[in-house]
Order: sequence, then C-alpha cells, then structure tokens
Amino acid sequence: MQRVQQGQRWSERVVSQSRDATRISAPLSDKDILIFEEKLLSSGFQFLRVPTMQQGRIWISTFLDTLLVYHEVGCLSADAVSNDKNIIDMYEQLTDCGYLSTLNNARLEDFFMNHFYYDFIWIELDEIMVSKAWFSTFIEGLELHGICHQIPVLIVSSDN
Repeated sequence: MQRVQQGQRWSERVVSQSRDATRISAPLSDKDILIFEEKLLSSGFQFLRVPTMQQGRIWISTFLDTLLVYHEVGCLSADAVSNDKNIIDMYEQLTDCGYLSTLNNARLEDFFMNHFYYDFIWIELDEIMVSKAWFSTFIEGLELHGICHQIPVLIVSSDN
C-alpha cells in the first residue's frame, strides 16, 4: 500500500490506493476466493483489481448471490448496470434524481443524509469516473457521513 500523505483528501487517497489494489485473476485460486470474500465482508474502503470490469461484475454478483448477507446493493459505474441481480445502478439513480449537479452539492448531501440505504456498494473506478466533477465530492461524502466505516465500499479497478 502507498503511504497516504497528511492532508490528502479521501478522494485522492482512494485513487492512489486503487493503484496498489489486490490483483485477482482468472481462474480464481483458493487464496483469491478468500481474499475476495474478506473484501466483501469487511467494512471500509476495500480495493480490488480485476482483469476487466465485466469479469469483476460477474465475480462480485456471484459472490453476493452465494453470501446472501446484503439486501441493498449498489454499483456506481460510468457504464450501465444490469438490473437482473437486484443491483441498484447508483449512477442512474443519482443522475435521474438530480443529485450529481455540479452547481449544487447540497443535493448530493441530501442523498447521503436522507436516501442512502445501501448495505454494500462497489465503485467501478476508471478514468471516466475519476474525471467527473462530482466524484471527489461523492467519495468525501462517504467518509464525512461515516458510511465507509459502516459498510463495505469496494473500489474496483481493471487491468485494461
């Protein structure tokens, strides 16, 4: 893990720590399965690197389906999230409800205070997501409201 510099914002920490994320590759070894399970069950920011985002989604969905411990699962991704696994597309929800307005951060604050009901989320971290003006505010909100200390927040990046 990289050392986090004093005064570094949480969003900067998330991006820098994702570079040193635990790498999982196909086929999953016994060790990979245990690492994956630990990350899905541990609260806080968890970091994982997968071969492709699509492969990562398949693995996450499979593990969540077998663990059966989460009831409200959200995925924040720049790509559309398939809803066949009862996974909430957080980007779609945040956009449709106007929470991502760069002109009004109070809307995003309202989301965290009144509408955040997830017990597990994963964020598909890519250049598109990091470049969004609201991304750092979203990550800071997870920390500010203590959400990242109460639930697993899996930060997924890919090799490609």
